[in-house]
Amino acid sequence: MHVMKKTSLTFICSLLPSVTLLQASESPVADLIQRVAPQQVEHITLQTIPNKQQKSNYRHFQISERDGKLVLAGDSRLSQAAAFGWYLK
Repeated sequence: MHVMKKTSLTFICSLLPSVTLLQASESPVADLIQRVAPQQVEHITLQTIPNKQQKSNYRHFQISERDGKLVLAGDSRLSQAAAFGWYLK
């Protein structure tokens, strides 16, 4: 019975429209950028970087340029959003 429920759930999920998945953005930070600066979306790249100090509560971000695009890198989504805010200043 348990296997049957799992199979039916998989079948139901496969029936969901794929358009919804294609329209969903990759992260909430990308949604933020789309709302605040829609004309800049194609020129911004988000990147996740590792937190070098695992036991630390400090977060960090980097703002750089690569191949003509702005790169907002952070060790969390919050750090990426902070990088975007810093860039806007």
